[in-house]
Amino acid sequence: SYGVAQLAWLDRELAGDAPTIVMSHYMLSLAQRDENAGAQPDLIAVLGVHASKIPIVLTGHTHRWLNFTTLPQFPVPHYVVAPTRYDADNFWLIELDENSDAYEILDFGKVDWGTFYSDTWSYW
Repeated sequence: SYGVAQLAWLDRELAGDAPTIVMSHYMLSLAQRDENAGAQPDLIAVLGVHASKIPIVLTGHTHRWLNFTTLPQFPVPHYVVAPTRYDADNFWLIELDENSDAYEILDFGKVDWGTFYSDTWSYW
């Protein structure tokens, strides 16, 4: 869970103008709702306040590739990334536009969604 101090810190960090990719070990569906009486009661609330500046959230924990980019319960696009523990190809190369919140996952197509694995990708 995220306590009052952690959520307040995240809220302050996201308050700037820069687009930010948020990364967390635990996927958003595991974030507790209304876990404290602070200004921001939970992680989803903090992300919701700053959603316009968060192009994606990348998480782990489940050891498989999951795509939660269209689920209405999350205020931001959310991907769960599989670990390299099971497959050394489990990583993404992400190109960020320094002038906007635009990004491109260059090897998005290598993912085998719902599994622990991804395909080998040629980067040249």
